[in-house]
Amino acid sequence: MEARQQVVLEKLAPAAEEFIGAAAEFAAEHYRRTVEDAVTGNPELAKEKGSGGLKPLKEAMNDLVNRAPDLAKHHLDADELWFHRKDPQELAAATKPGSQFQSS
Repeated sequence: MEARQQVVLEKLAPAAEEFIGAAAEFAAEHYRRTVEDAVTGNPELAKEKGSGGLKPLKEAMNDLVNRAPDLAKHHLDADELWFHRKDPQELAAATKPGSQFQSS
């Protein structure tokens, strides 16, 4: 592997980790806001369900908000999604002249 490619691959690892972390934070905040908006935007539903009917829903939504970072990390941390995590032989084949990843 040429030196320039090695430098790029070394830079991809921290960038991927940063992206995964940011996506996990975004997912948690997104679900938190969505739940909050759903509750405050539907007072008639809250009144209809009463506190006993809303409690299981609230618990399920809070569980989703709390699990969102782990869910995002689980799905985004898959090796097949990241070019720099490919098997060295696969990477060499992908970067040889004529491959779809080789710059012209």
